[in-house]
Formats: sequence, structure tokens, C-alpha cells
Amino acid sequence: MTMKTITAVTKHGAIEAPANDRYMVPAMQIRGAYSEGEIKKLLSLIDRTSTVVEVGACFGAISVPLAQHVGQLFCFEPQPAMADLLERNLKAFDNATVLRCAAAGSEGRSYVPDVSVDPDGIYNYGAVSLCNHGLPVQVVTLDDAIEGQVDLIKIDVEGMEGEVIAGARRIIAQYAPILYVENDRKNEVHRQQLIEQIERLGYTCYWHKPMLHQADPMAHPIASFNMLCVKNHIIDMDGLKPVNTHQAAKGEWVGIVRLGGIGDNLIAASVLRPLKRLGYKIDVLTQEPQSCVFENNPFIDKISIKDSERDLPKDQLLWHKLFWSRGKEYARFVNLSHSVEYLKASFPASSPFWWPIEYRRKLHAGSYLEAAHDIVGVPYEFGPLFFPTEDEHALARETKSRMPGKVIGWCITGSRVDKVYPLAPVAVARLIKDLGVSVVLLGAPLPAADWTFAEQIREHVVRQNGSSDGLHIAISPDHNKPSWPIRRLLTFAQHCDLVIGPDTGPMWAVAMEQVPKIMLHSHASVENITKHWVRTVSLSAKLEKVPCFSCHMLHDNIDTCLETQRTCGGTIDTEMTGAACITSIDVETVVEAAKALLGITALRDLKQRRWGSDVTLQGFPTEQDDGTGDHGQRIYHQSLAAE
Repeated sequence: MTMKTITAVTKHGAIEAPANDRYMVPAMQIRGAYSEGEIKKLLSLIDRTSTVVEVGACFGAISVPLAQHVGQLFCFEPQPAMADLLERNLKAFDNATVLRCAAAGSEGRSYVPDVSVDPDGIYNYGAVSLCNHGLPVQVVTLDDAIEGQVDLIKIDVEGMEGEVIAGARRIIAQYAPILYVENDRKNEVHRQQLIEQIERLGYTCYWHKPMLHQADPMAHPIASFNMLCVKNHIIDMDGLKPVNTHQAAKGEWVGIVRLGGIGDNLIAASVLRPLKRLGYKIDVLTQEPQSCVFENNPFIDKISIKDSERDLPKDQLLWHKLFWSRGKEYARFVNLSHSVEYLKASFPASSPFWWPIEYRRKLHAGSYLEAAHDIVGVPYEFGPLFFPTEDEHALARETKSRMPGKVIGWCITGSRVDKVYPLAPVAVARLIKDLGVSVVLLGAPLPAADWTFAEQIREHVVRQNGSSDGLHIAISPDHNKPSWPIRRLLTFAQHCDLVIGPDTGPMWAVAMEQVPKIMLHSHASVENITKHWVRTVSLSAKLEKVPCFSCHMLHDNIDTCLETQRTCGGTIDTEMTGAACITSIDVETVVEAAKALLGITALRDLKQRRWGSDVTLQGFPTEQDDGTGDHGQRIYHQSLAAE
């Protein structure tokens, strides 16, 4: 008997389907789609640049919506009758490819039942699996069948999901795609084995159980049991629960230690949201005055503030033993202090500081944010990092309203010599004069080198522009009664029209915010710092000018920077006051980048012109953005920073 088909008109278009299917087709006919919750979740994970692999596509109830929203779609369907329908349903999409074979852990041959000869005996055409007799089909691995980037793999193969994953080892190792995997077997052992297999690959699994919306509203509702598995992606979990109960330690306490500067603490703050999703109560152990950046964070239940002089031993071994013993008080405990300083950079007192630069780059590669998440063992969900109160927002808005024109926040200096941009006086004067903006110097309260540098900038602005009009200094002259305490400083940065600076605390406070940013890189690479930032232009040294960039060396003084240049064959400037890498970023590039981000010129021009510095655009919709539109959407899928 030849299989009869019907055409269901769905909200995603007309789809030809088996007439006798009583599982998917009624939902398509009456509700307008089969498992619309599943479709919506999948579409939220991809965009028009994504490459998606669907294993077990059947006749295309989900393939058709996917094809309308992705860059490339590869659909595996071994059942000949279903593959015929799938090809007809996808014939209008040039970006969709149908592979008429099964996917498993190794190549070979298998069989599928011939559904076209017994249509009355099949209730759900999507539940057909491989068997020991019937129509012969080819079996391939995803690694052999798919080349290039893969962003998402959807697998629904009636219990053989683990086999498909085993055949995608290379793809998973190289691209870490999101996995959307059915796990609905009645066998508890089988379900747990699939979970453990995926977790061993470094993924965290969350249940997604969309309702299938049966045609009969009085019937018992049926949900599809799927797992959304993430590793290196920023996505909105939207209340999804972790698969393993040991992960969802509801009510148990986790302790996170971070004793460091403002930026260091904000990097550590990125792990708190995913920990809270797992059900933990969170205690952050930190020290004053930087502890204030954790205040008002909705993911923190308790802040334990330590006095570095009274509470913490000076001996490093005793210091670590103290926190090791404290760890027994918590269900989970992680000390994130030195997560950046040792993993991604070297101190002069350490051997790696003096090792060959090629190996140091290899040793310290990778994102600061990713490193913190990997240490804690949570998914990559990075922002927001700093949470002002409503009163703090109101004060920032009122302060900004008293400044004419657009406002640029300029971060004065970081904590080390390599986090100072010596050309800041010239750049600030140019920004005020050429762009007609207000520039606010953001710096630490006194006593600090920030005030001295701010005075140098002010003096140069007066000399170059004739007055200090347009320049404002947000630095507290009284350390004991600061008019610009840390939280006010960081909140104001979030309200600026543009923020510029080296690797400093205020820059991290806006890392995941929609305010545009220009990062001036010094010893650390673009990958280290701004890989996951939004609306960011990263400016860094050209290797032909500064061959030692990026050195990953925490310079205590300019002497080691000069020695590194000499070793790498760079040009030596003995009168240099700042690190060679950040000093080489020319003022013209900074000014033109500011023009683009303020909508004065086209953003795409930054990539097309030959600048003296390297320019990297991050977190913009496309590199063709004209600089005048809404940059509110990240290039990363469904960024939490956009919430």
C-alpha cells in the first residue's frame, strides 16, 4: 500500500506529512505547529549565521522552521519514505541539505522498517528506529559527514542518541556546539548513561520538556523529554532545571572567594548567576574596599568581608590553608583569587615571567571570564557583572544631565604601569575639541596616582584647547569622605555614552552593558579580556611595531617592559613612561573609534582604513554596522547581557 500524505498549513508554512500520523500531524493541523515550545527554544539558540545539524529529521516538522532561520541546515533521515517527504518540504531552501542515512558512532550498514507498506500500523512516524531487518541504509558518523563550524546539533533517534554523540567527537572537541538531545527512554540506566556521557564532554545538561499540544484538549498532555546541553555558549536558560539532582543543590551553600581589585571581583561575579541557577545559596568572601562591587547583586545571599591586615595571614601557605579549612563549611567552595594573575599572566617573581614569549602566550591564552567559569564548573553565562541600586542610577542620571553634549567616561589608570595610556592627555583634549563632547575622568579615590595623572590631563587640555571646558574629574579628593566612592564611579560609567580605557575596574563594570566601549590593550590579549564583551572596539598594538605584544607580563616598572622589547627585537625608547604595547595605540585611532561609536562616522570604516593600531570589533550585529543604529543585540546567541 502506498503511503498517503496530506499538506498541513502551519504557522511556519505548508508541510507535507503522512496522513495516518496521529502524533505530530494533528498538532500541526489544529495548533499550527508540532511541539512549538521546542521550535521556539531551538530558534532562540541560533541565528542566520548558524550551522545546525538535525539527526532524525523525519518529514521535517521542525526542519522547516529551522531552515527559515539558519545559515546552513544538515538533516539526517534514513527512512526512505520520510526522506522523500523531507526533501520535498525543504526544496525551497537552498541552505538545507538532506542526508539519506543514519548517524552513529561508526560507519556501516543497518536497516529500517519500510513505513510506506504498512501505514496503518504506525502511530508516530517520528518513532521509527534502526532494526535488524527491512530496508538497508547507510550509517555514517557526523565527524565524517560534516565539515566546518557546527553551532547546534539536535538529536532525536529513539534511544541511539549516545551513538550519534560518540560519532561527533571531533566536532564537539573543536566547536563545542550546543546539543539538544532527546532523553526519554523508560530505562533509567540508559537515561543516566546518556547524561554522564555528555557531562564527561564538559557539558552541563538542563531539562527542556515542551508540551506537544495534542489535537484533543481534553486528552492527557504529553511532554517531550529533551536535554539542552551547553559548554561554551551564552544562552538564556529561562528557568530550565539542571538534569542531575547533585547539581541542583537547592538550599545548600557555596562559598566563592575573591580578594582582589575591582575588575578582579567583577570577573568573579560572573560565576554567581549560573551557580544560583543550580539552586545554591551563595556566600562571597572578599575584602574592603573592593567588596562594595558585590553589593546589591541579586545572586548573592551573603557577603563575608575580610580585613586584609587583621583576618588574613601574610604567609601564602597559611593563607591558602585558611581558605582550605573554610571550605569544609560549604557544599561547594572555590577560591578564585589569583585566577587571572597566575593562569593568564605572570609576576616577575615567577619563572614563566622570564620564559620565552611564544610559550608564555600559549600558557596564558584564553578568556579571563571562561577561566573563572571553568574553575567553578558552571556554564558560560557572563553578565551583568555590576548591579547599581535605583538611587545610584538616579544620581548618575542627574550628574550626567549637568554635562553638555554626549559624555565619554575615560578610565584613568589600572593597577600597574602597563595599564596606563601615556597619550591620554592628547587623546582627551582631541575628543573634547574635535567631537564637542564632555569627558569625565574616572579614577580611584585619593591617595592614588590617578589624581596626579588627572591633573596632567587637565593641564594639557588647557594648553591645547585654551580652557578646561568639557573636562570633568570624577576622583574623590578626600579618601575618608569620598565624593566619588567606588559604586558611584562604576554606576556613572554605565550611564556614559562611551567608555574608554585600559583594563580597569570601570571598564569591567560596563563589559556586559550596552554602553559602547573602547578597550586599550596592554600586556593582555583581546581574547584574554574582551572576548565576550558587548559593543566593544578593542585597540591593540600591531606586531610589526611591538613584537612583544601580548607578553602577559605583570610589569612592576618600566624596566622589564624595555627588556622584553629588547629581547623581541622591538624599537627601544628609553624615555618611554608607559608600556610599549599600549603606548603604540595612536591617538587618531582612538578618536576615530570614538566617532564611530558615537554615531558620527560609520563603524565599518574602522576595519577598512589602515590604522597604526589593530582594531577588533566585538559584540556588534555585523561588521557592516553603520555606527548609527541600535547595537543592542550581541553576536553571541541570546546573550544574558541583553536582558
